[in-house]
Amino acid sequence: MQLSYALVSSILLMTHARTHAKLQDQLAPQIKPNRNPQNLTKIMEKYEIYRLIHFTGIFVLMFAFGSLFTGEKSTKAAAIGHGIGLILILLGGFGMHSSPIGGELKLKDTYNLIYGTKWPLWLLLKVVIWVLLGGAIVLAKRRLIKGAFAWILIIGLALGSYLLAYKKPAMGNTPTSEQSK
Repeated sequence: MQLSYALVSSILLMTHARTHAKLQDQLAPQIKPNRNPQNLTKIMEKYEIYRLIHFTGIFVLMFAFGSLFTGEKSTKAAAIGHGIGLILILLGGFGMHSSPIGGELKLKDTYNLIYGTKWPLWLLLKVVIWVLLGGAIVLAKRRLIKGAFAWILIIGLALGSYLLAYKKPAMGNTPTSEQSK
């Protein structure tokens, strides 16, 4: 398994500073200098494509909610946009989660080293938020939530999802004794 030092370093910067030294020690035997910069470019392009899909889905979903909450009646186009946005978010999110970050090592394997599980709690909470955003269309179409409360709810869910992705809190996930060596 060959890993690019620059790629591993960028992943480490995206994670917690407290795990940086431990993870670097665990990955050090696998890291080899990247003699082929095209490999790194191809790997990062795949991750960036999934990231672009994910963000496109977020924008489509937020525009769909904007259309649902500001219009007098719900439109078919807003419901279609809501569904397409959710699918794009799911596709991009799971694509990023399973994309290779160098050789055979995948992002979920890095999570396993850091958190002790391939599905840390913050990632599961993001899936729960995705389900809540998916169900929010029923509340919007039936006008059970409207006005400022609807906006606060949707923006709050989106902000919570963003903070979970940005901060990646451990939330009780700790590496097993074998992984913490």
